[in-house]
Amino acid sequence: MTREEIEAKWEGMTPRERDAWIATDVMGYERVRGNDSYVRKNNMASFPKMYSSDISAAWEVEARILETYRLSYAMSLAEVVSGKRVNLPDELDDFITECSDNLLALIHATPAQRCKAALLAVLEG
Repeated sequence: MTREEIEAKWEGMTPRERDAWIATDVMGYERVRGNDSYVRKNNMASFPKMYSSDISAAWEVEARILETYRLSYAMSLAEVVSGKRVNLPDELDDFITECSDNLLALIHATPAQRCKAALLAVLEG
């Protein structure tokens, strides 16, 4: 998917639909056939955690994404938080050093911002 397709899909979803998308594409769950609200892992079906609205669940997403997509996640999070495209590692450094407010914005990113950045890192990567 392109960045534009990911963003359009994200904006058109409810928070619970976003949570299911994160569960499948980032956290390794499978969708339960016949019910898009349920996900399954190790033969256990359930509603996904509230990744896009609960900070502790979002931190689980962040821990998972940092295992493999550290740099692309950092660049995606910087873009989601600032609205400014960050394409190269040097641009991320520039973004962070421009002013301390940028770093604070990253630290205080919402669960939804963290999850959107995780999806961008995985699906664009």
